[in-house]
Amino acid sequence: MRTIELVQEPDSIGKSFYLKINDVPVFIRGANYVPMDNFPSRVTDSMYTALIKDVDAANINMLRVWGGGIYENDVFYDLCDEKGIMVWQDFMFANAMYPEDDKFFVSVRDEIIQNIVRLRRHPSIVLWCGNNEIEEGWYNWGWVKDYGYSKEDSSRIFRNYRKIFKELIPYALLRQDTLRPYISTSPMHGWGRDESLKEGDLHYWGVWWGKEPFDMYNKKVGRFVSEYGFQGFPDYTTIEKITPPEELKLNSEVLKAHQKHPVGFETIDEYMRRDYIVPTDLKSYGYVSQLLQADGLKTAIEAHRLAKPKCMGTMYWQLNDSWPAVSWSTIDYNGKKKASYYTVSRGYRDYFLKPEMDGDKLKVYATFDEPDNQEAKLWVVLADFDGVVLWQEEKSYTFSASHTEVVLDTNLATVLKGKDKTKLFVYAQIKNILGVRVANMYYFVPPKEMKLEKTPIDISTQKTSNGYIINLYTTKLAKGVFLSVPVKGDFSDNYFDLMPFEEKKIQFNTTQEVDNFQDSIKVISLVDTYMK
Repeated sequence: MRTIELVQEPDSIGKSFYLKINDVPVFIRGANYVPMDNFPSRVTDSMYTALIKDVDAANINMLRVWGGGIYENDVFYDLCDEKGIMVWQDFMFANAMYPEDDKFFVSVRDEIIQNIVRLRRHPSIVLWCGNNEIEEGWYNWGWVKDYGYSKEDSSRIFRNYRKIFKELIPYALLRQDTLRPYISTSPMHGWGRDESLKEGDLHYWGVWWGKEPFDMYNKKVGRFVSEYGFQGFPDYTTIEKITPPEELKLNSEVLKAHQKHPVGFETIDEYMRRDYIVPTDLKSYGYVSQLLQADGLKTAIEAHRLAKPKCMGTMYWQLNDSWPAVSWSTIDYNGKKKASYYTVSRGYRDYFLKPEMDGDKLKVYATFDEPDNQEAKLWVVLADFDGVVLWQEEKSYTFSASHTEVVLDTNLATVLKGKDKTKLFVYAQIKNILGVRVANMYYFVPPKEMKLEKTPIDISTQKTSNGYIINLYTTKLAKGVFLSVPVKGDFSDNYFDLMPFEEKKIQFNTTQEVDNFQDSIKVISLVDTYMK
């Protein structure tokens, strides 16, 4: 990277907000990063290596080092440099106003300069940000009223705020690092204000905090969405490590202690009841919560990517955990990948497409993030859960690098007439000249209304130099297929929908030799939770 520019120019909507790297606009597919442990000294170099490897594998091209955490160790930035992961670097100020005495001001000045000088050598850093959500809190969260500030208090406190974030930090950067742009706070406007959709970056929390439906992501698309998210339970093995056997149940005191949102469990449960049949046992409930979290992130990512070039960035909250918790993370404290991690990795690939029904009309949208247009094959099929194909189309298409396109628009009224939509799906796939395949699915009803049937999933395996290939096959749709094994390793994909009569290959990478590996694989799908 030789040139970095944050473009904020007036346009027909309001004002743009996107990064140009080497004069090329780049769509940001990112995540918010928090410290890997509440005790940072426990984090080893190998833990950093493993996490950044997972970031790279998820097709993430930017991490935001959140201002409520720490200035990270050099190894973190070295790994981002090596993997080409861009870094949005917050200065470590978040969600509060700060003292105004001279001693504190001098301390802040020294901290800022020392960290700029230490970190500026890293090409991965592309943006400096003064703080997280302080202006948001000041203008929109009622701090002045809550703390009883007088007019004189408010004026003095905000004057000090400006002194740090509008004067001290920009001046330090002017002297120490002029290569990268700076913004004083994130977000520019609160998510409840009209301006938040027209300019600046956006923290959109109408979903989760506001309990708005996932579909609201399609209506509330900003210019650059730097925070949004939804909670999911950690992997069940992580829960087992922190929970005595007698507490392995829903609403246990241990689980409550590992949920720091005041109404977190209630919020998960409310959203789950909207779309899923709610299990009553902890293990199944945690699994379904992960599918629910993945649904939320999928809806948001699709909305943001298909709004290109109006929207030029999507950065979900949050990548990782600093302790074992029910949280917004996609990778839990023990490094276990949630369903949302695999959903993000699919949604963040260079090619992206989305099939969608509008009445009886089927539209397939596509976007592409490489700099040059590319030829690919598009295949779209309408089928039922038993694998009966009702309609299909295949065509060649040149995918544009600059904007979102409708690559298929057709009326299926005749085909759909009299059909039971609770047993139908649309599958869309593109395949480029290198054989790279990207797919997405559309369902006509939420999961709780789908007429899913219990179906056996055939499994076979082959040993490879770095683990095993797992082959899966079924004759009926299996939704939310989750694989687990009792050894340490990584699945190339997990928590996916398995189409009928189509073999799926999964790579499981591990350094361990496993006797009877095939027999050790456990596989469940959503319908299995109905039996609980």
